[in-house]
This record gives sequence, structure tokens and C-alpha cells, in this order.
Amino acid sequence: MRHLFHNILCIACALLCFACGAEDDPAALGGKGYLRLSVGQSNELTTKADEYKFDRIAVDIKNSENKTVKSTTDFDAEWKGKQIELPVGEYTIEAYSYAWDGEAGADKAYYKGSDKVTIESGKPATAEVKCYLANVKVTVAFEEAFLEALGTGSMAVQIQNVNDKTQTYQAVDFEAKAGKQVCYFAATDLDIKYTVTNAEGEKNNDTHELRCVKAKTHYLVTFKLPQQGQSDFTVTVDGTMTQYECTITVNPNDASAALLSVNPWAKFAYLKAESVNPGGADISSLKFQYREKDTEAWTDAEATEETDEESNKFYTGKTGELKPATKYEYRLASADGKSFTTPAEEFTTEAATVLPNSSFDGWSDASFKTYNGVPYPIAPTETIVYGTSGDKSPISFWDSGNAGGAMAEKYPTEKFEENGKTGAKLSSQFVGILGAGKFAAGNIYTGHYYYTSIWPMGAQIFFGQPFTSRPTQLKGRFKYTRGTTIDYGEDPYKSELSKSGGDQCGLYIALTDNEGLECDGNKYAFEIDNLASADDADHFKYKNTIDFSEKNKNIVAYGTISETEAKGTGEWQDFVIDLKYRDLTRVPKYIIVVASASKYGDYFTGSSGSVMYIDDFELVYGDNPVVEEKTK
Repeated sequence: MRHLFHNILCIACALLCFACGAEDDPAALGGKGYLRLSVGQSNELTTKADEYKFDRIAVDIKNSENKTVKSTTDFDAEWKGKQIELPVGEYTIEAYSYAWDGEAGADKAYYKGSDKVTIESGKPATAEVKCYLANVKVTVAFEEAFLEALGTGSMAVQIQNVNDKTQTYQAVDFEAKAGKQVCYFAATDLDIKYTVTNAEGEKNNDTHELRCVKAKTHYLVTFKLPQQGQSDFTVTVDGTMTQYECTITVNPNDASAALLSVNPWAKFAYLKAESVNPGGADISSLKFQYREKDTEAWTDAEATEETDEESNKFYTGKTGELKPATKYEYRLASADGKSFTTPAEEFTTEAATVLPNSSFDGWSDASFKTYNGVPYPIAPTETIVYGTSGDKSPISFWDSGNAGGAMAEKYPTEKFEENGKTGAKLSSQFVGILGAGKFAAGNIYTGHYYYTSIWPMGAQIFFGQPFTSRPTQLKGRFKYTRGTTIDYGEDPYKSELSKSGGDQCGLYIALTDNEGLECDGNKYAFEIDNLASADDADHFKYKNTIDFSEKNKNIVAYGTISETEAKGTGEWQDFVIDLKYRDLTRVPKYIIVVASASKYGDYFTGSSGSVMYIDDFELVYGDNPVVEEKTK
């Protein structure tokens, strides 16, 4: 890279000499000394000395309490060659360009530097302060070939500091011409905006972002033709200043129609178009068009004009029904579909992933090498892998609390068969031996029961399985007969259930996008570890559940059956749960589905007379996701 800068400027704030008042008698000074300053040039900064006049350097002298005891706004006029009397002590000398207002400009280079010095009675002291560029230098250039291709067209380039919430900055304009144009900016992020208008009046604009901008930095921004370079950065560090060569490639004869983006779900997609440039065409009416890749006919979708908080216009749309896991193309077009169209861009719809063993037809038997006869919901297609805990439970998509009841040979969750149908039966009951134990709700969930502890009493359970699709509903069948006597648990849950006439079942679904954690070689969304100690009486009350409220920012969507449904009818009934999305753009990483014969089983509260049957779970991938209303 060419060296673009020579003859470095710096301010040397330097000689601190102690001049004795009564000739060489320190006592005659009364504990005071003298400061003598001089300003010179050095080769510390890579900028031409004639680019910045340093005749207005301000200097502040601060004591050990950071209070300014002496200052000048014009070093040359007031302090050059003079001695300044100071008490003995420690000082910080700060030198800087005077009257810089933080705005950008060709003459707005800003330098500063500091050093510390100790003044001792009767002893000379020196301190050298080197000043460095404290804002950012930008040089804009246009290659000759680019200017020739632009011809009779025009180009507008603006560079502006991004608002740092403390100040609004003015943009600086640059001309498309030969030579280099220099400007200094505050050390905040920068946006480089350009608009090219070719000879036919077609426009092409874009914004190039410079982020993590720091002081003592030089950006050389060069506009080139695409065939002569690619948009890229080259970084050179010379020890005092970091220099970035930023090459922006633009074809002046192209008309960039729009910036397109897409949010594809399994059976539909949200479409968006920003920075729409008509290139002279009539865009009073626009539409989106889409089609399956490698097909001929386009399908139209309405384009709705909207405005963001900064009054920038953009267009949004939504496709009709699409096929899951399929490639499509889309574009923005004028009403006639001819005078204005953007190049087609591709997207792939999400997979309509199903829940494994969702009808709960697959179950383990006594052949499992684990607690003899413990029932586990495992599909015939699942490979049997065992956990590493003392329970040695098999790892499958679904699990239950059965491993916790193995020693007492009580299994709240088991297989049922009825009229040729197979499903899961969840029975709430007390589980324990020798008088010790806990109320256990019959349950089934996506996750893994890892460990049971007899003393301290508790369990370690992982909820959620990896999942990256976005269903809109969960549907299925259940039959629930609730116990009317709440014979286990404590308030407030026990009183709440009693007032409602008895126990209630739980059935919910959640999608999360947290990073999760690993256990037995698999990843899960959340962990419940309630291994209580003997002196932790409140442990179970407060540490036994997952927060699905708005406070949990990891929840993408959540849905549950109604309170009326949770009371059951004693007969089979269908249910449909809407997944209520908190953000339509976030893609989940895990799915949690839980069914429980006692809603507050995680608080060991409910009725031993509650029984729930479930069957035929199915994820629905619709085209109209529900958005959760935020609570005030």
C-alpha cells in the first residue's frame, strides 16, 4: 500500500524546570516550583504538517485532585517561553486542539495528549506530552476508470457519523472528481451513502457501514468499477495510526431496484423491499411476485407501502400457501410486471417437522437393560441409547418421571390400549418407600429425566428437544378425570385448585431460542435441578419450574389449553393450542411439549385421583401465526 502521509505532527509539552526564587535557595520558594512549556514537531503522526495548523493549542494543568489549576486556550500567545509558578506536587498536563466542536470538516483535525509530572522543591522536572489524532481521518477518491464510466451521469456521496445518542451530526458531501478529498470525523460509527444517476436517469444507491470506528484511524475510501476490484478492506498498522483502505465497487450504469429480504416459514413467507429505486419507471403501484424455483409462472402478492420511524418508505407482502422445505424465487415488480422488476432472489421454506412418536404408540418393555419393567415412550424407529446417570434411563424424544418411581415400582406414566388405539396414561399418585416420598403427577414431556436422588431428595431433569421449525398450532386428543380432593401440596396452589373444584391438568407447548446445555451427548433447552438439601425447606417451592412469562426473553412462542379445558370432562375431547409468537422473525432452537395429570405437579401439589389420557398429537403449520399481546 502506498504511504499517503508524511511529516508527522505532535505537540511536545515538555520542560518543567524548577527555578529557585532566591537564586539557588529552595527554602526561599516556599514549596513552589515553575513550569516551562515548549511546543515542537515530531514524526509521530502520519498526517502532513500543513494539513493542520497547531497555533491554537490549549493546555490544562491539573493537580492530584483532577482540578485545573492553570490553563490557556492559546499556548503560543500566552505561555510560550514563559515560566508558570506552581506549588510542589503531582500534576497532569493535557494538551489539545482548541475549540473543536465535534463536527466533521476538512479543517477539523483534533489532537490531544497528556502526561504526568511531579514537581519537587529545588529539583528540575521534565515531562514530554505527545499528541495524537483523537478523531478519524477519511480520504475519498475516485478511480479514473470509474469517472470515465460515469460519463455524463452524476454521483452524490455523503459520509456521516452515526448518532451516538448524545449528538446529531451533519453529513459531509464529496464530489465525484479526480484527486483526493480529506475530511475529519468524530470517532463514532460512520455511514457512507452514495447515489449514482447514469446518463439515462437510472439510479443506484447503497449504504456502506463502517463500524467499531476508533480514534487515530484513517479510512481511504476509493470508488472503483467492479471488474477492477471487490468491496473489501485492507488494514495497515504503522505503530501510531491504523489505516483502512476501503474499496467500494459500483457500476454506474446499473440501476439497483431494491433491497429485498424474506422471512420464510414452512408454508408461507413474509416479503420485504427497502431502498426502492424506480430508474424512471412508474412505481405508483407495486407488487411482489414469487414462484417455485425452475418453474415458469409467477404468482402475485400484494405489496403494502409502509414508513419506518425515520420516514423511510418500504414495502411488505406475504405469499400464499407454499410447500415446506422447497426452494422459491421472488421479486418486486410494477403493476404491469414489465416496466419495473428487480432481479429474482431465492429462499427455501422451513421444514414442516413432525413430533416423533406423537401418537405415543411406541413403548419400551422389560427387555430394556434398566429398572426392570419401567415403561418409557420410545418409538420403534428410535435407536436405544442409555444415559450415564445411576438411573440408566433410555434417551428418547419423550420422557417422563417414571425413573423417579422405579425403586418403589410405581410408574405414573404408562401405555394404554383402548378400542385398538394406543396412547399415554398419566396418573397422579404418591411415590415413595418406607414412608418417604413425594406426590408425583403423571407426566410426559420432550426432554430427558437424568437423575434421582433419595437424599437429598430431588431430581435432575432436562426439558426441550432441538427443533428449528415454526408451527402455528398443536392439536390432539385427551381425556381427563380430575380428583376433587387436593390431598397433596401446599398454598397458594392447593387453595387455588380447591376453589376451582378440584385438580387441573396441564398441557402446553413452547419454542425457545436459547443456547441450551448438553447432557448425555444431547442438547436440551432448560434444566430443572431440585436436589434439595435437608435444611432447604423452600427449595421445592421456588426452584422447580420454568418461567414462560414475558420476562423470559428466550421464549419465541408459547401456548396452553384453557382453564375450562384443564378441568376435563371425563370423556375424550379434541384440543387445539395456538402458539402465540412473541417475535415473528426469530427462529427457535428447541421445542418443549408437556402434558401432566396435575397442573401444579412441579410444586408437588394435586390429587391422587387425577388421571389423564393423551393421543394423536400433531403440529399444524398454518399461514396465519398468532401474535401474543403484550401485557401492560
